[in-house]
Amino acid sequence: MSTFMTGDRLAAEVLKIRPHMTVIICTGYSERMSAKKAEALGVRKYIEKPIGTRNMASAIRQVLDEK
Repeated sequence: MSTFMTGDRLAAEVLKIRPHMTVIICTGYSERMSAKKAEALGVRKYIEKPIGTRNMASAIRQVLDEK
């Protein structure tokens, strides 16, 4: 049995336990994940790589300010 879990599955499992947890997914190109799919999971922010430090900080600030 593999212990590997993809980001979307991890986000779904975390949100099952803590539905109000703020989740940001940062991913490279993936046919499995999109902003629309992330939103459907309850993810607060979807970011595609590559991402710089300022853009990451901005995304974090944005989701924190939404609370």
